[in-house]
Amino acid sequence: MLRRTVGWVRGDKNDYDAWAKVVGDGRWSYAGFLPYFKKTEHYHTTDLDASQHGYDGPLYTQSVASSGRSYPLTENMKRSWEELGLERVMDANAGNPMGIAMVTENLRDGKRQIASDVYSLEGIAVLTSAMVASVMLEGKKAVGVRLVDGRVFEASEEVILSAGAIATPQILLLSGIGAKEDLDEHGIEQLVDAPEVGKNFHGHMCVSQWWRLREPEKGLAVGSPSFNYQSLEKGFPGDWCITQTMPHEGLKAALAKEEQNVTDSHPLLSPPRSHTESFLLYVAGNKADPIVPTDGSHVTTTVMAMLPTSRGAVTLASKDPATPPRIDPNYYATEADRYVVRTALRKIMQVMMETKEGKAMVKEQAVAKGRNQLSPRSTDEEIDELVRERGR
Repeated sequence: MLRRTVGWVRGDKNDYDAWAKVVGDGRWSYAGFLPYFKKTEHYHTTDLDASQHGYDGPLYTQSVASSGRSYPLTENMKRSWEELGLERVMDANAGNPMGIAMVTENLRDGKRQIASDVYSLEGIAVLTSAMVASVMLEGKKAVGVRLVDGRVFEASEEVILSAGAIATPQILLLSGIGAKEDLDEHGIEQLVDAPEVGKNFHGHMCVSQWWRLREPEKGLAVGSPSFNYQSLEKGFPGDWCITQTMPHEGLKAALAKEEQNVTDSHPLLSPPRSHTESFLLYVAGNKADPIVPTDGSHVTTTVMAMLPTSRGAVTLASKDPATPPRIDPNYYATEADRYVVRTALRKIMQVMMETKEGKAMVKEQAVAKGRNQLSPRSTDEEIDELVRERGR
């Protein structure tokens, strides 16, 4: 529900409403989740729509401004996006994040909060350095778990398996829950026929570019002696999160290349969805070609695809629970994803290379030896090459 490592981003109302429509249950809608959003949070400002936020929850939020950070290029970056027609969003956590929003973080006085820090563990036994070997079953009912060291824990009521997008399917497969061909490969008896286990894997692929500053001596990025490190330590080394939807007709045409009967009511087209996030980091560094020093001379821009249509898989590499599974993210495999990422990269290059503020801020892109700088008018093939190199 909340995206990014320390970010506090609820996402677009339309995303949750789409979930509710798929499962036929209004509790999965934005309105259904809102009471729980409010219950968990202690929002950092009361100057916004109070009906959208909680102020008594255990998880504190902060923004760049509320934490006292002030980056030299904050206003310059906002104006560069405004030059391209985007508008400031005062509250990206109220269901409509599209536009220019200040980054909000799950931090309290610069310190990250995790569930075990803010919720009581009284009466709960927490085992550390304990690896699950399998879930124990009676028929199709989970009744406990078996650890690698042989210990067995039986459930008094229910087993909740929550091990993330990678370890969850691994544990299920190790438990005999999955497709027969996946289990037979490793000599695991199939106990539950669940062919979709490990399938449908997808994530938010990111693509970054590095930019050489025109006036690094002004202390504009991490590594410069005059950059404010005390400020940096309080959170994310950036200020704006730019959420965008894609041009309707362009995305519709991309979808139609791989889907039949694509209409204007396609769930990725209507209502307008938040397809990408883009942001600038006041830090850069790369040890491979191109070599980018972390000395305050460069900044980083990143584009993140939020609604990918490409699907990968997680499969077992071994029946040994300690062996990591095979992961095939299959990023950038559909024409829709390629259209979305290319469009967002062209937009951020336009910001950095063609707006008044961008041209005043950066001198050039950092590119590998023998490569040309990309631009908003670069070919699809040229942009695809960048994505293959840096998509992750």
